[in-house]
Amino acid sequence: MHEKKAPALTVPQVRLLLAAVLPRRTFDRDEALALLHYVQRRNAVAAAAHRKRQEAWIVDRERIVTVHAP
Repeated sequence: MHEKKAPALTVPQVRLLLAAVLPRRTFDRDEALALLHYVQRRNAVAAAAHRKRQEAWIVDRERIVTVHAP
């Protein structure tokens, strides 16, 4: 016996469904500023990690090119 599968939902469809079903949060001034500060701090940490990884890749690549150069 085969059951029919429901069609897969796309990400935009899930977002639409969740926006319609879940209650919307309201922020007061202090909560909004705290959230903004949190997001900016996390973005700064991520940017530093990406920069560190890129710099390490460049140094490693230069080392490999220097070692194998004729």
